[in-house]
Amino acid sequence: MKRGGAWLAGIGMTVVVLLAAKRLAKPSVEVSPAVASRIKPGMRLAEAIGVVGAPPALYDGVVGLREYLRPPHKGCVPQWTTRAGTLVLWTELDRVSLACYYPVWDVEWSVSGLVLDRVFGIRPSSGCGPGYTNWPRSSCRD
Repeated sequence: MKRGGAWLAGIGMTVVVLLAAKRLAKPSVEVSPAVASRIKPGMRLAEAIGVVGAPPALYDGVVGLREYLRPPHKGCVPQWTTRAGTLVLWTELDRVSLACYYPVWDVEWSVSGLVLDRVFGIRPSSGCGPGYTNWPRSSCRD
């Protein structure tokens, strides 16, 4: 009887480990120039979030960026940040006025944050609220 329980527990643990490994291998959200180009001026913020596929937040264990320290401005803008880049939206009255993608080179991230994000869906938030930041409005740069 005890051997059957041990086998069953072993199979259960194997399934849990395989499922966790599968979730770790796949990014939670795609942040890329292609995604930014699919977000059009005039879209509602909810529609833009649907294009990205997840709410604004820091993904892939990202805890901070040093490359994009910009002066704050009034209000907060939605942003999605991964280790590959940042997608920032500027909105006016719940409508997107500009969507920009910025590649990142100097990003701080943690392994525990990566696991919490991809396996459990737990992400850090900024001071403006989850996934919002003080970024000055500007035109997109290459």
